[in-house]
Amino acid sequence: LTAASGAYHFDTEQVDVTGPVQFSAADGYRITTTNVSIDLKSRLATGTGGVTGAIPAGTFSADRIIADLGERSV
Repeated sequence: LTAASGAYHFDTEQVDVTGPVQFSAADGYRITTTNVSIDLKSRLATGTGGVTGAIPAGTFSADRIIADLGERSV
């Protein structure tokens, strides 16, 4: 997981990243998105700046992405 910079808001326990966020795993999963907000209390991450990626079954794109970090689901 890489991102150039982000802002942590102590009062809301949220992290905001405006630039690209890239996730890649050794098993062939790759996701790139922007405008990411991570709510550390609820363990939800949302990307609203579009998303592209690749999984072993092929490639995909969408307008936004929501990830439940606790459940490990996208």
